Amino acid sequence: VFALLLLHLAENRGMKGEVVKTVSTSSMIDKLAESLGLPCREVPIGFKNICARMLAHDVLLGGEESGGIGVSAHMPERDGILCALLFLELMATAHRRPSRLLAELERRVGPHHFDRWDCEVDDADAARERIRALADEAPDRLAGQPVREVNALDGAKFLLGDGSWVMARASGTEPIVRLYAEASDPGRVQELLRAVAGLAGVRRVHGSISGRHPRGELELQEAGRGG
Repeated sequence: VFALLLLHLAENRGMKGEVVKTVSTSSMIDKLAESLGLPCREVPIGFKNICARMLAHDVLLGGEESGGIGVSAHMPERDGILCALLFLELMATAHRRPSRLLAELERRVGPHHFDRWDCEVDDADAARERIRALADEAPDRLAGQPVREVNALDGAKFLLGDGSWVMARASGTEPIVRLYAEASDPGRVQELLRAVAGLAGVRRVHGSISGRHPRGELELQEAGRGG
């Protein structure tokens, strides 16, 4: 939805400005912004960080992985009603169903599959320290791919050689470590999540946004530095 709204505002409405996304949001936004000639900025998780950017810069659209999207020409805050109306306007303008719009988007930026695991931990502070150490001492390889970049903006995010990425972040409000991954194949997403779960030392999956992993204990192999 974020990507399709960006396309609509930029191409159909001719609007310009920065695109702002939280660090856990799909990399298709970066690719799309580049193809549209628009700058894309990453901020820590939380819409308050997008809002701060909107107040200080000329931002077209800001969004986060949890689904909140804001259009700065309206106000620096999430507005689901406005986004729904803009999406309907896109459908009417393009004469396309959402499934067709998504297929055209994937032809433009490639397939992107995503999942997030919420993992319960006994000691949130210890989990946070472990993730901080991961960012400082990143493995050379992870799940069979070289780690080409480490992003420590919020947690530990590993960008891999095949264009996929995986991230671990301790919640600031509850004893949960959230694991995020994106790849061109859904099976690869699950492989990445299992690998980073081993590195982060988490075992109990409380929930998955895709429903592809059952709640309960993970059976993890030891994830060594060689990946």
